[in-house]
Amino acid sequence: MELNLSYGERFRVSTREGVSVVQPAGELDLSSVDRLRECCRAAVEASGPHLVIDLSETSFLDSSALGVFVGVATQLGADGGWLRFAGAQHPAVRKVLDITQVGTSLGNYSTVEDALTDENG
Repeated sequence: MELNLSYGERFRVSTREGVSVVQPAGELDLSSVDRLRECCRAAVEASGPHLVIDLSETSFLDSSALGVFVGVATQLGADGGWLRFAGAQHPAVRKVLDITQVGTSLGNYSTVEDALTDENG
């Protein structure tokens, strides 16, 4: 099933190679985590326990957004799947992923294509 959804101008959900890709834009903070969680849930329901979060258009994320990602990743792992990050370009986003080591533990790839094709991650 191909998925192509838009949750306002801040979130897009699509499928690539049978895997859902959530692409948030702008800042991910307490004001946006409910919508982020909703997008991730819809994406997983549509295509199964693998999810790529494309951060190429994300300029900031805080601990509440990280909590959503860790919670989703934990559930996906229990279901035999994974959550991977891709495209984190903004220095503030990269810094949070590096300091918390969430990017290292979940997988932080240069591109969505790299995240989709890594057989070892």
